[in-house]
Amino acid sequence: MTKGVKQGIVFFSNSDYTRETGGTEKFLSEIVGRLLLKGYFVVQVYPLRRLNRIAKRIVKSKNIEFVSINLNECYYGTFELCKLEKVLNSISYKYSVAFQGVIINQMNYFEKQTLGTQLNRLNLPIRYIVHDFTSVCPYVFWSSKSGTACDKKIVIPCETNCGNCNYLDKAIKNYKSSADFFCDIRSNLDMFICPSMNTLENLKRVFDIHVRCTVRSHLIYGWKHCEIKNKAKKLRIAYMGQPANHKGFAEWNRLVNAASKEQYEFYYLGNSNIYHKDDDVKTIRVDYREKTSKTMQEQLADLNIDIVFQWSKCQETYSYTYFEATSAGCFVITNPNSGNIAAMTLFNKNGIVFEDIDKCIEWIKSGQSRKDVDEYQRTGKKIIDMRMNPDISDFIFDERNLLKENKNNVFKNPVLYIVGKFIYFQH
Repeated sequence: MTKGVKQGIVFFSNSDYTRETGGTEKFLSEIVGRLLLKGYFVVQVYPLRRLNRIAKRIVKSKNIEFVSINLNECYYGTFELCKLEKVLNSISYKYSVAFQGVIINQMNYFEKQTLGTQLNRLNLPIRYIVHDFTSVCPYVFWSSKSGTACDKKIVIPCETNCGNCNYLDKAIKNYKSSADFFCDIRSNLDMFICPSMNTLENLKRVFDIHVRCTVRSHLIYGWKHCEIKNKAKKLRIAYMGQPANHKGFAEWNRLVNAASKEQYEFYYLGNSNIYHKDDDVKTIRVDYREKTSKTMQEQLADLNIDIVFQWSKCQETYSYTYFEATSAGCFVITNPNSGNIAAMTLFNKNGIVFEDIDKCIEWIKSGQSRKDVDEYQRTGKKIIDMRMNPDISDFIFDERNLLKENKNNVFKNPVLYIVGKFIYFQH
């Protein structure tokens, strides 16, 4: 590396993680933060979905695509995706950055053909992190023609697998565009990174993978036996995170309405104001971006939450909330379609995977919940010493994988540096 040159990494994701919350955003905040502490220069690229919808209606072209860019977590500007190479070259000139590689977190809201073309022009090694399966099917609600949630595992969209889906044609088109994208960038595609073994198995089932794959957990932790909690008259049940239908929020409200208020107390932990003071559900604000806020696991423990309701209807690749609940010694109730939540619940034996919400409600109303929770708190185990995985080696590239030499060192030539500054101000 030339003296004085910063090593740069380009991240692609569906949203601005500095402003929005979610599992992917939480992950990016942690990883980028660690890279910055080590002196790396980080560029984040994300699509402007609303602007793109408007622009495509006006221009009548599917190829127009606007993205915003953050430099080291600060907003830099908005550009057309087709000008990405020029913009990154300008950044390289201005800030003396040699880009080492590209990390794709999500791509569903990008125009994939344009993105693939731009990535090939950069000629950098590419690593893809599997945060979700929108590359297979973008319709996380996955509603069938009968109006029910899709009960399929991660499968290739086709008539045989998805014949009763309202979104079959669009799903097939999306899957093909994803497969074409991976094929287009195959010469630079370096690695797939999965947060769980369940995710890796699903990935290999739907895509023809010919590059190395690795499983990297977002968290590291130990285990110990649960401690018997202060037994309250009522069992406390909590919903955590985003109050969205694909996370099972409609089923949660069914449970709240069906359960006896004499036997149960209900809590919502998250950053939404969806409930009012006079509702049956008490709101506890939790937002990892707020430094003064207690963590999710701290709130769960302080409130002595007995049960967490994690009814995601899409295949979760990881689920921070599952591990946060387990670290607080909570009993998990979920369904078979929740992906890694169901897989971990079965593996760790710290909850029940119900066939459907009716079975879950029956369990709640019968009083069996008290017996199962008491037994778990006597004999089960919980996560301890949980923290973010500090290993960032999967996100660091070899120095030989830098941009072309003339781009790395262009700022050493004063004439070319002036040209570079001119390009920068034009974009």
